[in-house]
Amino acid sequence: MLNTKRLASLFAAVAVSSAFFASGAYAAGGATGTSADFGALANSGAVDRQIVIAPGARSINVVDGETVQFIKDGKSFNWHFSTFSGEPTLALARIAPAGFDAAGITVYVDADPLYQN
Repeated sequence: MLNTKRLASLFAAVAVSSAFFASGAYAAGGATGTSADFGALANSGAVDRQIVIAPGARSINVVDGETVQFIKDGKSFNWHFSTFSGEPTLALARIAPAGFDAAGITVYVDADPLYQN
């Protein structure tokens, strides 16, 4: 029969592994409410196109699956779009790094044509 110390260790291991797998299932199963819902920062060598944001710009169109370099006022960042299907728009400020002026700009994310019927 298991002694109390071994039984406690077994329960602790099961609890930790259950929490680990449950958090992974949540991340894979739905939106997180973070910028990760729209993709991730990308390196400079993987850019599909550059978008220079003109003064007064209010919106930008991109395609899901596209990697874009955003340029404004001498600053830039690269973003690979990978969105949940229910998230077709976002504020650029939500994904822009600190110091990049993205206030008031909406990004419209079109579905990747490779996955349309």
